[in-house]
Amino acid sequence: MDAERIARLKEEIRGRLGDLNAESGRWSPETLAAVDGGPALDHNDVRELVETLARDDAFGFLFPIANLLRWAARDNDEFARTLIVLEGKFGNDLSAGRIVEAVQSVGAAEPDTALRIARRLLGMGRLGYPHMLIGGAAAKLPGECDALTRELFDSGDAGLRAIAIKSWIAGSRAGADVLGDLERAAESDDTGVRVAATMAFIAFYSSDPRRCAESIERLAAHPECARQIAGMIYTQRVVGAKMRQALDDEASLRFLDACAELPDMLVREAVYGALRELAENRLAKVLQIALKCAERDGHTGNAGEYVLERLGEAHGVRAVEALMSAPMESANIRKCAPEMIKHTIGGAGRDGLEPVFEAIRSGPDLREIGLEALRRISDPRAGEASLLEPIENFLKSLAESERIEYGRATKGDTEQAIRCGRAIDAILHRRHPDYGLARENIVHFPELDSRFGESWISEKEQERQTHPLLHMLGRKLPLAKISAWSKLAESAKTEKERSFWTRKYRYESYDWCFLRDLDSDLAMLKTTHADAYARRLRNEDDFFNTRSEIDFVMQFLGQCDIDPEPRVGTKKLDARLRICGRHVYIEVFSPDLLAELQLFTGARTVRERISGKICDKAKEQLSKLDGKDPAILAIDLGKSEISESDVKRCVLGPITGHIVVGKDAKTEESSERDSSKSMHGLDPATDVISAVVCFKEGLRGDLRRGVDYRIIPNPHARSKLSEHEIEFMKKCLGRERA
Repeated sequence: MDAERIARLKEEIRGRLGDLNAESGRWSPETLAAVDGGPALDHNDVRELVETLARDDAFGFLFPIANLLRWAARDNDEFARTLIVLEGKFGNDLSAGRIVEAVQSVGAAEPDTALRIARRLLGMGRLGYPHMLIGGAAAKLPGECDALTRELFDSGDAGLRAIAIKSWIAGSRAGADVLGDLERAAESDDTGVRVAATMAFIAFYSSDPRRCAESIERLAAHPECARQIAGMIYTQRVVGAKMRQALDDEASLRFLDACAELPDMLVREAVYGALRELAENRLAKVLQIALKCAERDGHTGNAGEYVLERLGEAHGVRAVEALMSAPMESANIRKCAPEMIKHTIGGAGRDGLEPVFEAIRSGPDLREIGLEALRRISDPRAGEASLLEPIENFLKSLAESERIEYGRATKGDTEQAIRCGRAIDAILHRRHPDYGLARENIVHFPELDSRFGESWISEKEQERQTHPLLHMLGRKLPLAKISAWSKLAESAKTEKERSFWTRKYRYESYDWCFLRDLDSDLAMLKTTHADAYARRLRNEDDFFNTRSEIDFVMQFLGQCDIDPEPRVGTKKLDARLRICGRHVYIEVFSPDLLAELQLFTGARTVRERISGKICDKAKEQLSKLDGKDPAILAIDLGKSEISESDVKRCVLGPITGHIVVGKDAKTEESSERDSSKSMHGLDPATDVISAVVCFKEGLRGDLRRGVDYRIIPNPHARSKLSEHEIEFMKKCLGRERA
């Protein structure tokens, strides 16, 4: 057939795919001739057309190719080449089941031709389709087919032995002698032979369930066979109707349980895929296998989540109850149980929350797991907004029973998900400190002891109140280790060694370092200063912000006059410094981590929020300043996701780029700040701020404290800092402290 007619027929077929591709009888030489209006097509014309369709878009033309293939079959090298083309395009893709059926139908219709073509392909080393031809011919030529498969099986070549096994499957040849051969093949060192034997035992399971089951379970110890087992169980329920009766649910779960013993990610994913299709009628066993995988491998991943959601959809509250009553002693199960509960409830819906509520109320065993599950469900990214109302109602009730003020715990947030997250945090972390241990430990910090001490601790104990200082004092302090780590860091001979012991000292004795540094700072501050800060440190809600103020102000101690809490109109600011003969007002704040990042785990888009905070500070705290004296807004970034670049972008505006193309076709790139989006552009009230200082306190390599800082002058300030004032501040902020 000429190329022009082939191209025309191909386009005619493409245009009619929507109407005809599901009608298997419509694609025939006669149909094509009628569509084309040309002469009848012989087998060679059809063969050429099939090859053209396959090379152009094999999967798009899947149905026409499968329907036309039997018309192209002939005992010649050209048809063998056509099968090679199809093998290269489709391989073992499950969506090409139509091609498998078509090749087998060639064997059934033309068995002699099929066997000769099969031998021809085998001689060419093409092992993809011969078993389909042999299997298709087996019904009409059983003797010849048995002789050929026996020849292949006994050849000693692993690839040919696998073809023989697949031919038995395709021809449904499941005699006792075949099972014996398969049992021997299952012991092969060749992966392809073992996989083929696995497929055969599943296909022939009904002929001898006991014998086949024993072999399948042995083969499940091999990852490639386990993937095949799980894949066939999935396929027989979803894709291949002919395989649907191969294994019942009980046998399928038995084999999936054996496959789940392997710590192989691909096996686990295949097992999960099959479990999802079995979830509707087999709650207990499916859940048991899912928990086995989770206990060994930790997080269940997407495939495991789909299994749990399907269990929830199929069994509702019963699925959640079954999960909540499962053993949860192992660390891995306890770690991933909240996520598993979340996905099960995702399928079960609102009613699925009640078993979790009941588990939290019932006692400490499942309290933390249940609350963490509610946290994950409350996460705005979970998309479970309809579940927030019953969750919040439950949390209000639980908080009330534990004497937690809900409004204070949730900080009056307007977003329901954030309120739920804050309430869960408050309930999880609600614990009374060890007041006795706090009394013992505070004596190691003389300044704290004199300003807080026995009377303050007793007052808190009597009222059963908490406080960050009490929680730190109420923990056992590793005094001996602290001393040893400190000496090792000081005596280290290399920077790497010093860095190691410094980090160990810093992170494993955090409470000690915090308390020691606070005690030292209060002692160094003059009595008037220390009194003011100690008074504010007593306020639980203002404790950490006050600590940030001390960190900042301490850098200027002994370098200039410091006036804490100066009054400006009706407002009290944090400090006033005397720098280069001028008063400089200081307002310090320490933004917490973004609520979504504090409360919910995982990656998320972080919104820009520093601009609003700076504008609010300018209006609330600095608005009474007349602009004659400089004012500095100092931001402690130590507890926040806000970065120095975020602050700089807010103060000066974001960077915008430009590309200029000159007459000589040369390009020049430039960048500048968009001041319209700076804090001045957003709110001119911020012009009262002379500069914004980002800072973060930490330990240096020699265990001395220091501040990492950046001074960002405001170009629109009413009162700008001079170069001398900025240099003085740099000198002070760059100092290290013991």
